[in-house]
Amino acid sequence: VALIESHLLGGDCLTVGCVPSKLLLRCAKAAAAVRNASEFGVNVSGEVSVDFGFVMERLRRLRAGIAPVDSAQRYSEKLGVDIFMGKGKFTGKNTIEVNGKTLKFAKAVVATGGTASVPPIPGLKEAPYLTNASIFNLTERPARMGVIGAGPIGMELAQAFQRLGSQVTVFSRDDKILPREDPDAARIVEESLRRDGVTFAFNVKYKGVESRGGKPPVSVVVEDPDGERTLEFDALLVATGRKPNVTGLGLEEAGIEYDERLGVKVSDRMQTTNPNVYAVGDVASKYQ
Repeated sequence: VALIESHLLGGDCLTVGCVPSKLLLRCAKAAAAVRNASEFGVNVSGEVSVDFGFVMERLRRLRAGIAPVDSAQRYSEKLGVDIFMGKGKFTGKNTIEVNGKTLKFAKAVVATGGTASVPPIPGLKEAPYLTNASIFNLTERPARMGVIGAGPIGMELAQAFQRLGSQVTVFSRDDKILPREDPDAARIVEESLRRDGVTFAFNVKYKGVESRGGKPPVSVVVEDPDGERTLEFDALLVATGRKPNVTGLGLEEAGIEYDERLGVKVSDRMQTTNPNVYAVGDVASKYQ
């Protein structure tokens, strides 16, 4: 087996997904438990403070402790896998080029995942916005955080930062959060976030995003049923869904059909239109 990776082994889950988000959520849960301890007859005197720098240091330390499981050393030395660090590109129906070298394969798997989808809001690309790929790099807690998007990623990070001491505002173009989920379950989640202090703005139209020289603070101009208004934040998280990583892979040369929005076309057995190539995960999944 040859494993080709263009960035970091372990991918999104280890570096910018499941692992760091759950480490952050655990700290947020601890802060909320202390604040609400009186409900259980446990009285904590004084104001609860959060050392955000320690929270993020702990996150990175524990993530680094897990990383050897996904390391190149483990896969090459202990498991016998040939590791190629570079951008792989199909050059034919049974060939892939990486770092100027051509690899021939009997079978191949496309597992390139997805990336954050950034909406075409005027001024957003020039502003210092965050996504799941960059939010875990923070070292200072933003006093005011805006979240564009009310899906799963936006909701869990909104609650985490609110519990850690930020004042969070969530924007949604819909009239509710988690529009793809069960409505009763979504209402329970919304009520929980409101108890934590999260503010919501529903049915918004994004007029633009403004910043001063590409640095915080960031202003979001929206229009809702109450009219047009501008809100200013120290950090802005964009969590408006994901898009599959399909460009620049040479899929056409391999005879693999794909769509830039829906990803690689696969059968019920995850087989692409090239019978020797399969695709798995976010690059070939309706739900990312």
